[in-house]
Amino acid sequence: MNKRLQLNIYLKGRNRACLVFKRNPFLYRINNLMYALQFVANMEQLSLMIASGARQNCSFVLIDSRGKKWILYFEFEAELISLKLNTGFVWSGGPVEFRQAVANLTKMTG
Repeated sequence: MNKRLQLNIYLKGRNRACLVFKRNPFLYRINNLMYALQFVANMEQLSLMIASGARQNCSFVLIDSRGKKWILYFEFEAELISLKLNTGFVWSGGPVEFRQAVANLTKMTG
């Protein structure tokens, strides 16, 4: 089973998007994510910090247009990255895999 992380974003205008977290065969989608470009920028910053060897533990609050909230937890310790969404979506992997997923996310924003 492929457990590669995929982060996909489909921009909708007015800084909103559909954000998809995928780890085969599991998929979780947030429709009408607000502040989509800020989320992508935060992921790019994390990717750069990881590339420099910095350890990082943080969380992000994701909000849709109806006010529903999700919390994305991020941990980077001992060359292992963990992403956990409070919906039950969990991914663990290496820094290279994470940076590739973020690079794909960035490309999708144009």
